[in-house]
Amino acid sequence: SNFSINTKILINHVQFLMLASFFDFGWSSGFNSFFQVISNFSLVDDNLWIPPCMVNNGSTKRIYRTVALSSLSPIFLIIISSTAWKIGQSAKIVSSQTKALNTTMVSILLTLVYPSILESSFAMFRCVSIDGTSFLRADMSIECWVGDHSFWTLFVALPSVIVWGV
Repeated sequence: SNFSINTKILINHVQFLMLASFFDFGWSSGFNSFFQVISNFSLVDDNLWIPPCMVNNGSTKRIYRTVALSSLSPIFLIIISSTAWKIGQSAKIVSSQTKALNTTMVSILLTLVYPSILESSFAMFRCVSIDGTSFLRADMSIECWVGDHSFWTLFVALPSVIVWGV
């Protein structure tokens, strides 16, 4: 239907605008304010789909655990959704249209978390230079492209951007 098509187009535009805000192109204060408003509608709160208890423990920095969990979250969503639908089908709670309904549900869930996945991955590339040394904007205790940051960026964040962003 036209409503469905228009809704998909609107969601795609909002997500595109959110992705544009991830890059620091020296946006004017008006654009930054606009991006802030858009982010309220396009990002799923990380605490909603990655519980704080999963990222606040351990010796690995929080940002690294967040990017790892968000990169794997689409796989988890597909497995959980498929399992739930299979259980429902075997208990005869859902109809034989399970595959179509499962695909629709996974598509909706992925559309909701897509901007958050890319935001956490792109955060690994956002560095700020202070006195000639680059630090990760999301965690200023992490020096960019040194040690763990290089590993997590090249082997977790970059593949996440390539797989889920392209």
